[in-house]
Amino acid sequence: MQRSLRLPLAFAAALVALVLASTAGATPTPPKKIDTDVKTPQVFRYKFKPGDTQRYDTVMAQAIKMDGANSGMPPVDTTSTIKATMRTKTESVDPEGAATLTTTYDALELAITQNGVQVDKSQVAPLEDMLRGMTSRSQMTDRGEPRDVKIDGQDQGMKQLTESMKSALVGTNPVFPEKGLKPGESWAQKIPMNLAQGGLKLTINFDVKYTFLGFANVGDVRTAIFRTDVESSMNDDANALGNARFKVSGAGKGLGYLYFDPSRGTVVKSDLEMKQSTDMTVDAGQGPSSIKMTQTTSATMDLKK
Repeated sequence: MQRSLRLPLAFAAALVALVLASTAGATPTPPKKIDTDVKTPQVFRYKFKPGDTQRYDTVMAQAIKMDGANSGMPPVDTTSTIKATMRTKTESVDPEGAATLTTTYDALELAITQNGVQVDKSQVAPLEDMLRGMTSRSQMTDRGEPRDVKIDGQDQGMKQLTESMKSALVGTNPVFPEKGLKPGESWAQKIPMNLAQGGLKLTINFDVKYTFLGFANVGDVRTAIFRTDVESSMNDDANALGNARFKVSGAGKGLGYLYFDPSRGTVVKSDLEMKQSTDMTVDAGQGPSSIKMTQTTSATMDLKK
């Protein structure tokens, strides 16, 4: 009976960890010199041209600890890192300015360490292959509103991986407000993420606040600087998986900075870090068991020249 309890608990913990995964790194800091002397409100829009391709160097990983002292599950200390080039191509632009985009990942490398032991490359190679083969297709308006997101050949395992990638990049694709902004003005964006495996369904809610700080130079490019404040929450009760029932709750806070080139209408750099905690309780008929999970996460993205 003890074994049957451990397996769903470990599976559910891994599922939650996957969808919250991103990169552990240094706390983001803003540029040292930001020009706040902006006379008129600034209107920000994405600019699309058919055939244009943008490539970003991305780093996504996780540092996570799980403690299931009363569940029979040993402590878990896992770190992972995904380094890749993200390629986004504008396939077409409609008369209203909305673009059809395809996104793929090139030169991808995945590394995982569990309890201080590096996972053999042969074990992570199938995951690398799945991510390299991932192609997402979507539409996006010039304000950044996503429409009709589809992923080619997506089975359940691929869906978990793509949700992980999306959660890691929360806050890197703002939906800009209709009105212009002056330095110090903010707006909000809500981003729900859903994940289902069998009977286990999870919803993670991200609340993102963007604040326009002013302008700063990145190399020879004058970019608009936005502070990104993220709060995440999760509260799913009475989820069922086999003969076990789960309750999952969690919360997190994040901070980052986003660099946007208004002349080209594109993000050129982003850096985000989050700290999160999750509590999970499972009852398979022998009384409840629980685990606690803590994470420090972040993601970086830089436009390649």
